[in-house]
Amino acid sequence: MSQTVSGATAPWGDRFREYLSGMGPSWIAGAIAAGPASMASLITAGARFDYALLWVVVLSAAAGTLAQYLAMRLGLLTERGIVAVVERHLGEWWAWILVADVVIAAGVAQLVIMNTVATVSATITGVDARICGAVWALVLVVGLAGKGYRFVEFVAKALVTAVVVAFVASLFVVPIEPSRAVAGLVPTLPAGSGVVAAGILGGAVHITLITMHSYTMRARRWTGGEYGLATVDVVASMLVAFGVYSVATFLVTASVLTDPSLSTVGAAQALGPLAGPAAQWLFLLGLGGAAVSTLGGHTLVPP
Repeated sequence: MSQTVSGATAPWGDRFREYLSGMGPSWIAGAIAAGPASMASLITAGARFDYALLWVVVLSAAAGTLAQYLAMRLGLLTERGIVAVVERHLGEWWAWILVADVVIAAGVAQLVIMNTVATVSATITGVDARICGAVWALVLVVGLAGKGYRFVEFVAKALVTAVVVAFVASLFVVPIEPSRAVAGLVPTLPAGSGVVAAGILGGAVHITLITMHSYTMRARRWTGGEYGLATVDVVASMLVAFGVYSVATFLVTASVLTDPSLSTVGAAQALGPLAGPAAQWLFLLGLGGAAVSTLGGHTLVPP
């Protein structure tokens, strides 16, 4: 298999480059996870409960990584998509329920995310949001149609990386309180925080990501021989990239914002007077990138 990464005989630098170029399937899941819905939960948690739920944010990255790792193992060891596995072991009825669940979830998400993309674009450019929405719909069709799966992987990796960089950069222009942030790593659930914590965890572990992963690997024709590469793919995209994105977003909002009812775009705009225009624009650009990456990823989800 051409995508197989050579074993311990290859120099570390060569193996690193092979892994870097070979990764991809889990980055599409990471692009969906690092979207406006996750960001909304992080904003609510930070603005309402200060740093107290940082431990939940860290846990969500670990849980998301574990879920994608198990989905990866299922796909590689059975060499089937998860729907086919469910049909074989549980019956056709449950397989159809799974398909319907994923298609409905992906379809509803597309509408919500497109609205976010249009709103962010309108905020940045000053162009009417309806026009921005139409333009992005055209870009999505032209960008994905006929370009092939590897093109989508490349875009997902590039956008997720850019989003992570934007939010990490935000940390340098927002006053974080390290001692209080560290205290947030101690597990505690303030009154009324249960639903918010569930929302954070749900952004990292949900049926769309788990279902799609076996199919994105099949698109690459990965088998058991790519187990090491597939593991690195999951860890890099979910534990590292998604984890850093989540922690950075949470810390920015927990350190500055106090209104839990703010929308994602409203949170970016609120950062301006509190932390300066640099924080506002970095947050807006990160939000826009997250929305676009999630929108593209959801387009591929239905099995």
